[in-house]
Amino acid sequence: MQAGLPVLACTDPNSDIGKTAEEGEFGVRCESNDVRNFREAVEKILNTSFRPEAEAEYFKSHFATECAYDKIMKAAAAKSVEERKTEEPVAAV
Repeated sequence: MQAGLPVLACTDPNSDIGKTAEEGEFGVRCESNDVRNFREAVEKILNTSFRPEAEAEYFKSHFATECAYDKIMKAAAAKSVEERKTEEPVAAV
């Protein structure tokens, strides 16, 4: 990826790194046990013009420290709100 070349992600069906490469428009994915799909993925890489900077832009906008911090804080706030909704009210004595 640092070389600016497209990524060919041959993964198992449970991995999402291939989806990331396609969403970021810096590569293609295929399942590691699908020979026909692998051939098609290689052909797509050879016949598609990928922007070398697409990978860096995608990771900067989705995984930069500030972005990760914001995601964590939003998730923590949402969890806190949900926890407060399910708490039993304390009875006044």
